[in-house]
Amino acid sequence: MKDARNFIDLLENAPDKVSSTFLKSLLSTKALDFVDAHRQIVKEEAAETNPELQAAQTDKAEADADKADPTLDPDFQKEFYLKSFEYKGKVITLKKVGMGASAPVSAYVDGKRKDIFLTLKQARKGIKKILDLEDKMGGEKEVKEATISSLQTMPSAGVILKHRDESYSYFSLSEASDALEIHKRLNNKNKAAFEDELEDSQDKAVSMIHFFQERLKRDLI
Repeated sequence: MKDARNFIDLLENAPDKVSSTFLKSLLSTKALDFVDAHRQIVKEEAAETNPELQAAQTDKAEADADKADPTLDPDFQKEFYLKSFEYKGKVITLKKVGMGASAPVSAYVDGKRKDIFLTLKQARKGIKKILDLEDKMGGEKEVKEATISSLQTMPSAGVILKHRDESYSYFSLSEASDALEIHKRLNNKNKAAFEDELEDSQDKAVSMIHFFQERLKRDLI
């Protein structure tokens, strides 16, 4: 109705050339809309009578949706290059995992994925911290989440634990054994508190373990 009113107004008030151009444009738009609608109806009718075509169209739509969904990429294959730099003679490469604004960042050292961080800033800082710890402890160490399970399954060379606040701790085999002995002697309530402090940060983990080590020496737990 709006287009019709505009056209009537143009016929009454606008020059012939202007009203003629508007009419041609309006008819062209209506014709294209009609053709598109008819084409879609034909496709739908063909799919209804051809199950294989319908299945193919559904599979294509799902595949297109999956390509844009980074959560359907558990192996972190859809990574996008961000930057590279050298640190302590090693080439560090940072890649964004997926396209979302909050997509995590994976860090590679000499072409091998080392760890995954929440942000680019954390990745730049965290990967340097890992290499500093490895250098200090003499050789490459495995990076694991800061949990009791990680201490129980750590290699004899030691392990670097990654805490919730993105800080890191190095545990030798003897230090891990002490922590596990403390954990074993605690009641369920204190075990839960121990595990939470261990997971939270380097400062809390070190402080807590030192506290219980002193009590262990006096056989108070």
